[in-house]
Amino acid sequence: MAIFRRGSETAEAVYARMLDGEHLWLAVRGDGPLLLRRGGAADLELPTEPQADAEGPLLTVRFPLAEALADIHDTKLELRLFAGSGRRATPVTYAAAAPAGPGLAEPTTRDRRSQFRVVDVDGEVVIRRTRLPATIAVLGFTTDDDRVEVRVDTHASHAGLVSHGHRVADLAIVGGSISLAELPPLAAGATATFRVGAADVVRAGNALDRPMAGIALPPLPDPEISLRWTRDGLLAVRREDQP
Repeated sequence: MAIFRRGSETAEAVYARMLDGEHLWLAVRGDGPLLLRRGGAADLELPTEPQADAEGPLLTVRFPLAEALADIHDTKLELRLFAGSGRRATPVTYAAAAPAGPGLAEPTTRDRRSQFRVVDVDGEVVIRRTRLPATIAVLGFTTDDDRVEVRVDTHASHAGLVSHGHRVADLAIVGGSISLAELPPLAAGATATFRVGAADVVRAGNALDRPMAGIALPPLPDPEISLRWTRDGLLAVRREDQP
């Protein structure tokens, strides 16, 4: 027997997230099957597992949505969640709580080329995918006495430091590493991010809302300048405010 929301014949999603930017996680109270629909394409049926919480039975989903849509190159994509089969399928009601915790509510895919958002549109569950500009991933850091280098996933020969939209310095990339030995002077409290061509240099696979809270970065020779991750996962240098 179907488990319905009080006073409704519509299945409801009590949990709906793209936790890692790659997989769609759902917990739906109601009858299946569950499927995603978009205009002009065949339905994408989601495999479910029966579970239960204190309020009763649930259909749960952990589906690799990014992989399933990898061959669809639309800049923007929108899918709606339905329960049921064929013409009898009805939209699933959005009943999920707001995201909470240290993770990003909307992390990018691992390659940072796409971002999924699970949203409430007129009380229904909608998943939107947006294509993102290319980025350059940080592979790690090399430290030796007072020398610090950033290893990056690029064959380019130069990186730039950008502050408030302006390029403030050029840094050489040798053997896939950016040397931080000669950073330009920055004003007190100023932050500059790294960019290779038009691509930002970023933390690979960032899924934390505040990445600096849980990730240590190597100290720089100048104690007034520090490496940091911005909230968006970009690598940056910052000169501390003067006391």
